[in-house]
Amino acid sequence: MLIRLHKFDITLNYKEGKNMFISDMLSRTYLKEKNVVDEQIEKDIHLYVNQIRDSWNVKDYKLKQIEAETSTDIDLQDLKKQILEGFPAKRNNLRRNLHEFFTNSEELSIQGDLIVKGTKIIIPQTMRNEMLQILHSSHAGIEKSKQRARESIYWPRINKDIEDYVNRCSTCQTHRNSKQKEPLLPVEVPQLPWNTVGLDVFTLKSHDYLLCVDYYSKYPEVTKLFTKTAHGIITALKPFFARHGIPNQVIADNMPFNSQEFLKFAKEWDFHVTTTSPLYPQANGQVERFVGIIKTAMKKSQDPNIAILQCRNTPITGLKYSPAQLLFNRRLRDNIPTLKINLKPAIPVKARQELQSRQQKQKVFF
Repeated sequence: MLIRLHKFDITLNYKEGKNMFISDMLSRTYLKEKNVVDEQIEKDIHLYVNQIRDSWNVKDYKLKQIEAETSTDIDLQDLKKQILEGFPAKRNNLRRNLHEFFTNSEELSIQGDLIVKGTKIIIPQTMRNEMLQILHSSHAGIEKSKQRARESIYWPRINKDIEDYVNRCSTCQTHRNSKQKEPLLPVEVPQLPWNTVGLDVFTLKSHDYLLCVDYYSKYPEVTKLFTKTAHGIITALKPFFARHGIPNQVIADNMPFNSQEFLKFAKEWDFHVTTTSPLYPQANGQVERFVGIIKTAMKKSQDPNIAILQCRNTPITGLKYSPAQLLFNRRLRDNIPTLKINLKPAIPVKARQELQSRQQKQKVFF
């Protein structure tokens, strides 16, 4: 039904029954049902479903694996049969193993050997643990893992499975953060992406790294340092600015960011340096928090690059956009099956207002 309504631009307005001139008008004056199949509509549906299939961002071997496992999954084969027959009006009239699909029955459709819920691929039982591993590969936590799943894949009780998987994760338990909350000292949300960035240097496994975080999008850039001198940091920082542009303001700790060599670099590249001081203690708070996030992700993950990619691609808590969306106006492709349409550029709507609102809520509930 939803597919048949796609060609219409419908606006729904709720009006209480007491304000209606004729109550239950549509149910009293319904059109007699005709057993006539609109061939054009059926063609449109077929075209739409095939477009969805073609837009799946899944490698052929992975798609074939999902299809093969779906064809041997008893519950999904029962579901496929039920979709073809149509769902009954009451849940109790369904096979017991399909009860959990009843609420979403209008969103379910079949394409080849796959079953989809809206634009999400329904994952067969045998592949769900693999998907949980991918969702939690950066060890970002329960809510972040759920957010990554919502746009791409589905199965009944997926949220509960994610919670159980993360709670059982031995790596997360080993590296669990036991630090107390630090004072929340938010910086004003910048007007533009990459207008204000924070810099910090951290050490992990005897290697030094430079972290650069955009204060607008929370997008992190990380690179290994060969030396922590001003020259070494400048050499590492230039590729960041070549990729994203030169920010207007750079916020950092003192040495070596207030050295003559670094200040000369700032003058030549035309950006202002703000260093932390007793009068400006909150200056580098955001990037220092990100140091903890990035270090934890890199320590827990087998592949630090995948961990950083997932940090960039996971929606910010309390916001529907990820750092990549806020900086690039698009999602980045990763190893979770998704639709190509989800990777197309789209300008985030009212992003700065949402960032400010999120910041105010943090002040209230911190």
